[in-house]
Amino acid sequence: MEHTGVVGMGMLAAWRNSGLGTELMKHSINWAKENAILELLWLQVYCENEIGVNLYWKMNFKENRIIKNYFKRNGKYYDNLTMSLSLK
Repeated sequence: MEHTGVVGMGMLAAWRNSGLGTELMKHSINWAKENAILELLWLQVYCENEIGVNLYWKMNFKENRIIKNYFKRNGKYYDNLTMSLSLK
């Protein structure tokens, strides 16, 4: 697994739609591309997080798998989406 890197972030509501997430992802992807050992970045996001999912699509991440009912909060289930980006 030394050829893979995991990306994760959270954004306070006050900072959403400010472009900060895009800049953080661009920086993370560029950093990963500069590290020759890395071939793949991957992440997990809740399917209901439309802002996050759209950001990752924009950054060219591809859908790998959805895990149904992955997380439960206050009696409600949430699906989890795993996405990846090839660096090669």
